[in-house]
Amino acid sequence: MTVNYTKGEKEGETIAKDKDNKVVAKGFYKNGKPFNGTFIRELENDRGYELINVVDFKKTGIQKEFSYSLENPEKTYTVKNDQLNGTTTFYDNGKLLGTLDYKNDEPFDGILIGDKESSVFKNGKLISETFYSENLTRDENSFKKKKNYENGIISTILDQSFSIAENPQTVYEGIYKHGKPYSGYFVSDEDSEFKVINFFENGVPKFQYSNDYLENMDNYAHQSYNIKSTFKDGKIFDGVEFVNNNKQLILKYWKNGELQNFDWDLFAENYFNRIHFELKNDAIEINDLREKKTAVIKIITANNTLTKNLVMDGKITDTKTYSLDKNLTKENSGKVILYSIEDEKIIAKTMDLPDQQMDIDGISDLIYKVYASINADFITTQEIFVKLAQNISNKNLLDDENDRNVLSAVRINSSGKPTDGVLIDNLPDNNYKLQLYKNGKLIKSLEKIDLKEIEKEVRNLEKLY
Repeated sequence: MTVNYTKGEKEGETIAKDKDNKVVAKGFYKNGKPFNGTFIRELENDRGYELINVVDFKKTGIQKEFSYSLENPEKTYTVKNDQLNGTTTFYDNGKLLGTLDYKNDEPFDGILIGDKESSVFKNGKLISETFYSENLTRDENSFKKKKNYENGIISTILDQSFSIAENPQTVYEGIYKHGKPYSGYFVSDEDSEFKVINFFENGVPKFQYSNDYLENMDNYAHQSYNIKSTFKDGKIFDGVEFVNNNKQLILKYWKNGELQNFDWDLFAENYFNRIHFELKNDAIEINDLREKKTAVIKIITANNTLTKNLVMDGKITDTKTYSLDKNLTKENSGKVILYSIEDEKIIAKTMDLPDQQMDIDGISDLIYKVYASINADFITTQEIFVKLAQNISNKNLLDDENDRNVLSAVRINSSGKPTDGVLIDNLPDNNYKLQLYKNGKLIKSLEKIDLKEIEKEVRNLEKLY
């Protein structure tokens, strides 16, 4: 290919030739852009090349995409008025896969071919989508799943990506009503690595099918589901409930609507840990798989107080007592406000002030975070156990992302007054007031601080603490 440059930009005539020295494209650049003629350009993401026809800076007419040979295109498409208008044709090694007519840059009639999917359109409306496990094949029986639409709204789904142990079928059907699951089998959270299958009857979830995902880590393409759970009032009543929180997976085990035990699975690069929680009478047993540590939290309610004991190796290593009289100040009463910058504004998050971790040999950080989170908001061990599961499911116990983004923090006592840290108040015109407190006394106050300067000013105040 020969290309001319002026001041570092393509300018003037460019000629592309094939291996036989035959001219396959000839055009003119102007101001560094294709101006008139034909041009060979590399497609993004190493998808090959395209031969484009350009008139007055705009693609016009038939364009061609190919990998290695112009004579063996993968796709041709037609451009009019700078939009897809006309026929797009798809090929595979010279074999015609299908055609799709566009109108005003939108699919209108025909089949749209992707790498692992195809979509059928008629009169401008989506009729069906077919997804394949491997690269696109024309064998209609080899699809992973197929979605059918009526008036642009999904109506049915046929799925071959899984099997149910108690009801083996080649294809599992799910029927939608008004675009929502109505009857049959539906994969929940299709984009997740950890999937469960919900079975609906008359628009109501009845069963959920899951498996031991740790045994199926290398078999995402087609998994068998052999664990059956039962819904009641839209919630898991008997069996396993899965809660997927990005790099955390919580498995709750229910029996007759009562939470029996749960697992807290944590993932990171080259890291996995499972914290197992089990309710045993008036105690919560916690096992840290990675640290190989076991702890027991015993709850005692007597004389209008709640006492929690942390037991390691049969010995009480820490204890805290709380008053159950809401009119009395608790030993651990107080809040902490965390400030962070999100979407060009200050976000304040108020949290209960946790117990300070003591230097206890043989205890993992995760186990102590669980222990420290327990207070007198709930009285019975069962209530505390369920609340722990909720806090972990809602990512209230472990949120490293928020910890890293904290701009400042201030402690608030039981009377609602700041005691230690930097308090931030909103002012008009996206300005802020900063107040540094130490031992309940105001040390310094700054007015009308712009958002762009707030981080620097917070750091300067912290140096005075």
